[in-house]
Amino acid sequence: MIKKFIKISGTGKFSNYSHSAIQHPYRSNDFEKFNLIYGENGSGKTTLSLILRSLKGDNAILNKKRHFDRTIPQNIEVLTTNQIPPKYTFMNNLWDRHYNDIEIFDIHFINDNIYTGLEIQNTHKKNLLEVIFGQPGIILKNEIKELKNEIKDKNDIIRLKTEAIETLINKTYTADAYCSIAIDPEIDNKILNKTNEINTAKNYQNIQLKPSLVDLPLFSLPYDKTFALSCLQKSLDNIKEKYLSIINVRKESLKMEGKEETWMKQGYKAIKDDTCPFCLRLFDDDSEIIEAYSQYFNEEYNTLLDDISLLNKNIESYNVEIELLKIESVIQKNLLLVEFWENNISNPPLILSITCKKEELISAFERLKKAFKEKLQNPIEAGSIEEFNCFNTIIENVNFGLTHYNIQLNEYNQRIAVIKTENNPNINNLEVELNKLIAIKNRGNSTESTLCSELSAAKVDSGNLNIVKTNKQEQLDNYSISVFSNYSAKINMYLRSFASYLEIRNLDSGYVGSSKEPMIKYLLSIDGNEIKFDDNDTHPTFKYSLSEGDKSALALAFFLAKLEVDGNIQNKIIV
Repeated sequence: MIKKFIKISGTGKFSNYSHSAIQHPYRSNDFEKFNLIYGENGSGKTTLSLILRSLKGDNAILNKKRHFDRTIPQNIEVLTTNQIPPKYTFMNNLWDRHYNDIEIFDIHFINDNIYTGLEIQNTHKKNLLEVIFGQPGIILKNEIKELKNEIKDKNDIIRLKTEAIETLINKTYTADAYCSIAIDPEIDNKILNKTNEINTAKNYQNIQLKPSLVDLPLFSLPYDKTFALSCLQKSLDNIKEKYLSIINVRKESLKMEGKEETWMKQGYKAIKDDTCPFCLRLFDDDSEIIEAYSQYFNEEYNTLLDDISLLNKNIESYNVEIELLKIESVIQKNLLLVEFWENNISNPPLILSITCKKEELISAFERLKKAFKEKLQNPIEAGSIEEFNCFNTIIENVNFGLTHYNIQLNEYNQRIAVIKTENNPNINNLEVELNKLIAIKNRGNSTESTLCSELSAAKVDSGNLNIVKTNKQEQLDNYSISVFSNYSAKINMYLRSFASYLEIRNLDSGYVGSSKEPMIKYLLSIDGNEIKFDDNDTHPTFKYSLSEGDKSALALAFFLAKLEVDGNIQNKIIV
């Protein structure tokens, strides 16, 4: 208990009070169990109660009660019966320690906890809850408040991380859905395909008008291979050896640079009336040269010669470069078409120029022409087929490549046909799908990965805190049931003594709106009639239904009930 105020300076009415400076018999004795302090208004009674309120645990309140002359230092010393140490000192705006077992009923208790003037406000209900709860309840309430603050902080982090993630991915997914997405190894192909779909959609009208790719023409030959080969390989074996020798000797003697046989045939055809077309001399009946000509230039020879001549004519008129140009022209046309189509359909056929084959083809063709010319100059001998086979092999190889390309081209054209028949797609939907794919691709980036990890951690922390808060709230609820039941009975017991027509009902606690702190809830009745705490035109209200004495009786009933419910009253200082 408190024995005496040793010193009070710079506080309220006390500019420089010292117990030892007051002469006997005016100096007071030490306080006893019950003490009455009285005096005129303004003599310092309220100041003493504020000093004790500050001593209980509120350092700041004394600064509001400074002496008007602020040059006087604020210093207070209170002597108690405590053993170690007995003196409590206030200096430099702080108590060296607090004395918790002090309960004070004054205007501040009423104003802070019960009502102010004519009103009971939510602030009063919050503060009164602490009065009723006592220290165990206050500890639980504060722990719950702290947990709510921590949960709010975690939820703020969750909100900020969620906003950051959803902003980063253009809101293509919710943050929770995005963070649960696994890495997709095929994502690049999916993005490419979706990009092509978008290009297709944007080019819908152009797609309808744009032609498909064109088949490449194959190399044609200036002859039928079987027939040409037969002519080239054919020899005339029905001429007697004797006459063949005569013809060969004659040919060798003419020295006409390969035109001997042609000249001889022309001369033979020019014979009329068995007369030489050159000297006009009649032939002898037994002339061997004429018989040799007759056998050599027979019908079979003439037929073969005609065939070889026709082949030579066709070959001479055949232009390899023009054939190459025809194919290359189609290739270039397809290359331009592919530039358009590959923006809409992936994996177009690989188109390669065949100009690289030009020199090889021309060279082989020239050798082929030479082989047929040689056959024309000497029809009865079988010609070489080496250059014929070489040229045909090159043509076959080129045509094989062109055919393989046309197969790929036809497959690609089928895909073109499919998108031409599709309805005009929704570009907005496709772009949303593309953004989703891009977001999936970026899921493994350090920024997105870190944000998801932080969001997950904050959610785990928030969940754990909510579990702890729920447990604490259950403890407080259970504690409240016991406290409110006992407290309500005690208040009404005192009210029956002070103002029997007043009664407290349904004493409880709860949260109002978004408040993080609970407040007291109760009904107040006068003679069984409920009193409203807010202004109300149709019901009796606290402001107009209670006298000042009624309100004081209500406040004192709350205070006395607190003392009794708290227990340990024998160790408390009650003011």
